[in-house]
Amino acid sequence: MSPWQFTFFRILFGSYLTVHFIQLIPWSGELFGAYGLMPDPALNPAHGIFPNPLDLPLSDGMITAFLVVLALLSVLFTTGLWRKPAAILIWFGFTALFHRNNLISNPSIPYVGLLLILSLLIPSGEPWSRGERNTAWAMPKWVFRTGWILMAAGYSFSGFTKLNSPSWVDGSAMQHLLENPLSRPGWIRELMLTLPDGILSLMTWGTLAAELLFLPLALWSRSRPWIWLSMVLMHIGILGVVDFADLSLGMLMIHLFTFDPDWLPSRATSPRVIAFDGECMMCSGTIRFLADEDRADQLRFTPLQSERGQQMERACGIADDHGPALESMLIDTGDQVLERSNAVLAILDTLGGHWRAMAIAGRLLPRPMRDAAYNFIARRRYGWFGKGNACALPSDALKRRLL
Repeated sequence: MSPWQFTFFRILFGSYLTVHFIQLIPWSGELFGAYGLMPDPALNPAHGIFPNPLDLPLSDGMITAFLVVLALLSVLFTTGLWRKPAAILIWFGFTALFHRNNLISNPSIPYVGLLLILSLLIPSGEPWSRGERNTAWAMPKWVFRTGWILMAAGYSFSGFTKLNSPSWVDGSAMQHLLENPLSRPGWIRELMLTLPDGILSLMTWGTLAAELLFLPLALWSRSRPWIWLSMVLMHIGILGVVDFADLSLGMLMIHLFTFDPDWLPSRATSPRVIAFDGECMMCSGTIRFLADEDRADQLRFTPLQSERGQQMERACGIADDHGPALESMLIDTGDQVLERSNAVLAILDTLGGHWRAMAIAGRLLPRPMRDAAYNFIARRRYGWFGKGNACALPSDALKRRLL
C-alpha cells in the first residue's frame, strides 16, 4: 500500500467512524444509559473484563457528550490530525460502548477495533497529515499481514460456528434473513423471495463454504484475491437486503485495508503522456500526486500550452486557432488521445492498485454523467485553487517525467 493509498483508506475509514458515532448520538441514553436497554452493566456477559467508565451512573447528557467526543476524534483521524492519539482514544471509546451494552454486538466490531490498533502502529508522515511529509513512508509488511491473518482466521472461525446452526446446515438461513424484520424493503428482497427454495439454499451453503474455506484459500496467492472478492460481493449484497448497513460497512473497511495493489497492476505497456493546464494550481497538485504514485514509471507530463500539448488537443478535436483550449486534461495512450473522464480513468488504469479498482468502478457510470462531473470541476478550477506556474519547483519524481 502506497502512502497515498493509505491516505485514501484513512479518509474512508475515518468517515465511516464519524458517521457511526453521529448516528448513535440520538440513541445514546437508550443504548448506554442507566434507564435504557441495559440499565445494569453487570447484566452484560463481558462485564468486568474492560475498565469501563460507562459503567458509572452517568446522565444521558454525559453519554451523549462521550459520543460527540468520539465523533470529533474520528474527524481528527479522517483529516490526519493526530492520527495515532485519535486512533487509541477511539479504540478505547469504541470498546467501552460495546462493553456497556453487549447487545450492539455484530461481526464487524472486532475488525474495526483491529483497524484502529493497526492505525496506531503504522508510521506517521503519509500525505494530508499533520507534520512533515515522510518521503520514505512505507506500510510495514507485518502490519498488512497481521490484518490478513486475523481477517482470514475470523472468517473461517465464523463459518465453523455456523455449523452448529440448523438454519445454515439445512440451507434455510437465507430465507430466514429475507423474512426477518431487519430485511430492507425493496425490489431486491422481493426478487430473492420469488426464487426457488433450492436457489436460496445454494446461496446459504455457498456463503458457508466461502467462510469455512477463507483461511486455507487465503494461504494460496492465486486464490487469495478471489476469496477476498467473493466476501466483498457478499457484503455488498447484504447492504442491499439488510437494513443494518453498519455491519457490512465495517467489514468492507477491513477488506479495503487488506486489498493488495499488486492484484491490479498498471495496464500501461509503454509510457503515456499527460497534457495538463500549466497555469492551473489544481493541475499542479494533481501531477505531483501522479508522479508520486506512478510506481511503474509509465507517466510523462507536458503542459497543454506546449507544442506537444497542442498536438494532443488537435488529435482529439478540441484545439482552435486562438491558442490552447485548456478544456480538459488529456492522455496519449499510444493508440489514442483521451479527454475528460475517459482520460481520468485511463490515468487511474496506469497507476494500478486501488486507483485501477476505482477506474473499474467508474466505468459503471455512463460517460455523460462522468463528463458532466468533470466539466463542473474544470470550469471552477481557477476560482477554487487559483492560477500559477504548475511546473514551478517540481519534485524529483516530477522533474524527470516532464517533457
